Amino acid sequence: MRVLTLAICFAVTMSLLVRAEDSPKKEKTAKDYVERGNIMLARRDTEQALADFEEAIKRDPKLAVAYLSRAVLYIQKGEFDKALADFDEAVQSDPKNGEILVDRAMLHMRRGDDEKALADFDEAIRLNPKNARAFTLRAAAHLAGKEGARKEGGLEKAIADLTKAIEINPKDAFAIERRGGLYRIKGDLDKALADYDAAIKLTPKSAAMHYERGMIWAAKNNFDKTVADLDEAVWYDPKNLTYLMAHGSALIAKSEWAKAAADFDAMIKVNPKMGAAYYRRGVCYAAMNNYDQALADFDQVIKLDPKNTAALVDRGTAWFKKDDSDRALADFDAALKLDPKNIHALHARGAMHLEKTNYEKAVVDFEEALKTDSKDDLSYNNLAWIKATCPDAKFRDGKKAVEYATKACELSKYKSYGVLDTLAAAYAEDGKFDDAVKWQTKAVDMAPETEKKKMRERLELFQAKKPYRETKP
Repeated sequence: MRVLTLAICFAVTMSLLVRAEDSPKKEKTAKDYVERGNIMLARRDTEQALADFEEAIKRDPKLAVAYLSRAVLYIQKGEFDKALADFDEAVQSDPKNGEILVDRAMLHMRRGDDEKALADFDEAIRLNPKNARAFTLRAAAHLAGKEGARKEGGLEKAIADLTKAIEINPKDAFAIERRGGLYRIKGDLDKALADYDAAIKLTPKSAAMHYERGMIWAAKNNFDKTVADLDEAVWYDPKNLTYLMAHGSALIAKSEWAKAAADFDAMIKVNPKMGAAYYRRGVCYAAMNNYDQALADFDQVIKLDPKNTAALVDRGTAWFKKDDSDRALADFDAALKLDPKNIHALHARGAMHLEKTNYEKAVVDFEEALKTDSKDDLSYNNLAWIKATCPDAKFRDGKKAVEYATKACELSKYKSYGVLDTLAAAYAEDGKFDDAVKWQTKAVDMAPETEKKKMRERLELFQAKKPYRETKP
């Protein structure tokens, strides 16, 4: 029985083998070649992918997906003319497929042909008015070209398209974020914030969206919320130099110098040749009166970029704080040699001359700054202060002091207690003590606690009908 059973099994097996050999092998279709071609393309085997797509087209010359797949390959290779020809074939093979039109429109945009891109987007939307992707991408086409968001009507059309895309798909975080960005460009920060709030609710771990919302809070001067958003951005992308720079800069705005310096430390670890990080860290150290470390950072900036005038000026200021006027002057002069109209350098050198009681040179620097920028409130204020309070009578001029101080107040919108203090001193020098008392009282009210004492002392002088005089060091 055992031998018989084995014989039967062997016979059955042989019978199956014969049938398998007799059955014809299944022919691969054009779609099979497209499928394998896309697998090869994903593996970056472009040679095999191209061969598969061409075989698919040979087998079915009207198979739109074969042309589409080959177009993608050509785009990856940077052969845009060949890609466009394949898109044209795909559209001809399947003229009612709006997605092919959208893809071709994107290639037109990449080639700089915005009109053809818009025409394809328009047709795709006509074929399917619910195509959210077409609306979202057409918004980008409205802003394409050299003029970008400045293109007449482009911003409004783009916002309208994104609004339509969001109506079709309310959970499209990308479209919501894009519209928020356009509202920001338009200056409508409240609408921008509302869109970023919605986008972040949908994608709470998006570092980019937290960064963008943080920048809007910065534009609204709410640096607490700026830092809160940038905390999240840095958490999700801790080596992103853009996010670290923004985070550190926001902390500078909050005068949190040590924390800001830590951000710039992190940036330098990622890129030891990033001059901007050394510069900002130097600014932080200078603000903390750590002038040696500030000098080291400014030295590094200048080593990386010898023509960096900002670093030269700030290094000069650090030298002056260390009572090295010669090195300070050398840096200020070097900056002005590179850029004779550098306001920052003129201010710094003028301030040094003023503190060293070199009034004539101080006046020259501040007047030169005004020639460069007629709306330079700091130079108007400094000139007014010299003309109102200088211990050397030949530099005092009460009427000019009032004129300059008034201009400084107008430019600063009467929001600076220091400038109001200057205006009061100017009126006192001009003998108008009632006006002096009026403005000095406002200066006292606006001044921080650390400054109120000296503000009150000047107020008492003006109430006693006495002008204020700077004392020589």
